[in-house]
Amino acid sequence: MAVDRKMKNKACLILLIVVGFLYRIYGMNANYSFWTDKDHVAIFSRAILDKGKPVLENGYNTGIYQLLFYWITAGSMKIFGINEFAARLPSVFFGVFTVLAVYLLGRELFDENVGLLSAFLIAVLNIEILYSRQVRPYQALQLFFVLGGYFAYKISNLIHLQAKEFRKVLFFYLLRSINLSVPWFWIVYLFLWDYILVP
Repeated sequence: MAVDRKMKNKACLILLIVVGFLYRIYGMNANYSFWTDKDHVAIFSRAILDKGKPVLENGYNTGIYQLLFYWITAGSMKIFGINEFAARLPSVFFGVFTVLAVYLLGRELFDENVGLLSAFLIAVLNIEILYSRQVRPYQALQLFFVLGGYFAYKISNLIHLQAKEFRKVLFFYLLRSINLSVPWFWIVYLFLWDYILVP
């Protein structure tokens, strides 16, 4: 009986992942053109393909800001060609992996049903599908934040952190995620870490 339920839950999760992928990929070729922020990633990713690094003709670069996302997008463009579909594809995969990550977190914090319901919502919500089609690191940020929370919880169970300590670990991951998306936030991050989190 328990084995049968586990198989049904696994089949449900696989179905949600497939549905999430199909919702994200369907019609992506006919999607609207890039706008300013997406152009930014596409231009620097193309520069990687043309020059081997994300630097424009005039020498401008963004330092390390979104550097990994530029390289991932450039890899997709190298495989699938320099087009909107290839530029959007990495975000699709980050969005699909977020379905799985949210399931794992929901199952770990609550139970299998909460994990499946959470995965269902991430798979089909319009805002999730929208962000999974943008050539921006929003889905990557969400995926790594959820995975950070999942692993923080797993670690807290391993070393039996008290609730107060666990909140510090979650706050740490929240700050890290913000740090990835907001330039110069690391200054605030260091202040909060040194003066608030560390006794």
